[in-house]
Formats: sequence, structure tokens, C-alpha cells
Amino acid sequence: MKAFLKKLAFPGWRYALAVLIVIAALGYFFFGRGGDQGATMVVTRGDFRQQVSVSGTVVAAKDA
Repeated sequence: MKAFLKKLAFPGWRYALAVLIVIAALGYFFFGRGGDQGATMVVTRGDFRQQVSVSGTVVAAKDA
């Protein structure tokens, strides 16, 4: 019976476990970090400027 159980057991389970650990570590480093969560943006005071470029006929809001 013991010989039968030994044949059923996966002989390279240690290698398979090592490969799974390496794949999990690579997956964490590539996908698990969450991207640029630490990125910041600095906002400063300044003049508000807006430029619009259109073509066509201008119609007053009352007439539209």
C-alpha cells in the first residue's frame, strides 16, 4: 500500500512550489503595487486664462 501512495504523490512538488512562489512574487511586483499612487501634483496661484477658437456666426443668447 505504501508503494502505491508513493507513486500517487507528485515527485517534484518542491519544484512546483518554488515556481508558484516565483510567479506570485513577479505578479506582485508587476501588478500589485497599484501604479502611481504616490504621485503628487503641485497647485500654484496664477491668472486664469482661457482661449477659445471657433468658426461660424455669433448669435446672442436672447436670439437663440
